Amino acid sequence: MIFVLMTILLVGAFTIGVIQVISGDGAGGAQSFEADQVFNIALAGLHYAIGRLQITGAGSYAGETVSIANGPTPLGTAAVAVNCIDTGAAPPCTGPYAMYRRIVSTGALPVSGPTRTVVAIVQDSGGNNGYGTCSYSSLSIVGPDVTTIKGDIGANGAIDMSSMNQPGTYVVAGAPGVFTGKAVAGNTIVCNGICGPQIQGGAFPNTAGAICRPLTLPPSSPGTMNMAVALPGFTMDQSTGFIWGDITVAAGGSSGACGDTYNTLSIHASDADPNAVTPVQIKSLTMGYCTRLAILGVGKIDLRIGSTTTPPTGNVLATGGWGSSPNDVHFGVTSADTGSVLAPVAPGRLTVWVSSTCTPPGCTCAQNTVTPTCAAEVSHIAGTAIINVPNGALNLDDSCPLSGTITANWVLLSGCADLDASGYMTTPTSFSTLRSWKDQ
Repeated sequence: MIFVLMTILLVGAFTIGVIQVISGDGAGGAQSFEADQVFNIALAGLHYAIGRLQITGAGSYAGETVSIANGPTPLGTAAVAVNCIDTGAAPPCTGPYAMYRRIVSTGALPVSGPTRTVVAIVQDSGGNNGYGTCSYSSLSIVGPDVTTIKGDIGANGAIDMSSMNQPGTYVVAGAPGVFTGKAVAGNTIVCNGICGPQIQGGAFPNTAGAICRPLTLPPSSPGTMNMAVALPGFTMDQSTGFIWGDITVAAGGSSGACGDTYNTLSIHASDADPNAVTPVQIKSLTMGYCTRLAILGVGKIDLRIGSTTTPPTGNVLATGGWGSSPNDVHFGVTSADTGSVLAPVAPGRLTVWVSSTCTPPGCTCAQNTVTPTCAAEVSHIAGTAIINVPNGALNLDDSCPLSGTITANWVLLSGCADLDASGYMTTPTSFSTLRSWKDQ
């Protein structure tokens, strides 16, 4: 009997021990599972914030609490905070690090449990990877006109400045605290003599890797109804619609003597939301001398020229024209603009997308041509705009003062006293470059 009782006690003690071990393993497994789960929640919050920082309003985004779910099942929440990397303050940010953001994402479960924090540093592309002018192939800056570009320039191919001769003036100039005024190329950089007197921030040829960030054209399906804009102009708004065919803005006053006689194409953006983007889809845009492209309201305009389903092979954007005088076309201005007082819109309010595959040598693109020969022949304009021609050639000729960035498959700059990208190096639009991250 005693032996039976001792056996029962031993078996009971052993069973209790096994149960304790199993219970400990179960608790450890549960804690490990919760730790993995809360880490994934924190990462999900970080990914959400990075995505949020690549859309309209990125410059002022300060974070939020994000609910993370698997279908209808809630998994937890991520408390996301976005701040300036030098001051720790909430955006908007100023100073030399205005184009960076620190993201702090803290994950938590629906019930009491562990938390996890991950931190990342992201940088705004600032034009195209920080370049005011960027070409996917070659970039040429030709004389004899004086050309000064305020902003770094880049090309995946070669940069040619061999015809420039402007002693005492930089062709590529810097802006303190914003950019150095450098030239970076995947191939050669050729100057008129040594590059030092022409490129303030230095020349960096034969740089490995893609220099210009690839841009994807937003979808565009132009209409079939054409528009001929005559004096005093036309306003495109919700009542008229934003989908048209070929738009031609006839010349206003006399070339070189416009006075206040400008034929104006106005596009009405949102009146209430400065971050709202209004897409405009047209087949082509031709603007004669003494014309104006004005942006009304407070919102932003995405001007999409050419079809992305059947991309054209020729010219779809032509302004000014050879023989007109500088500033004959005011491009990207407000309703306060006059012939004598330029009133450009704020940086980022007008983005022009050109869908055309016209690129040399298949299609000729040269300066001072009577008939436009490039995908975009932008001549004699002054104002503010981002101009993107990712699949075609762009010639910017005698256009100043112009504030903005230029990106194209092939770029020819032929005369401008002031092409300034500095406003786009301090006004964030898309934080798309991840610099670092850590599990804190």
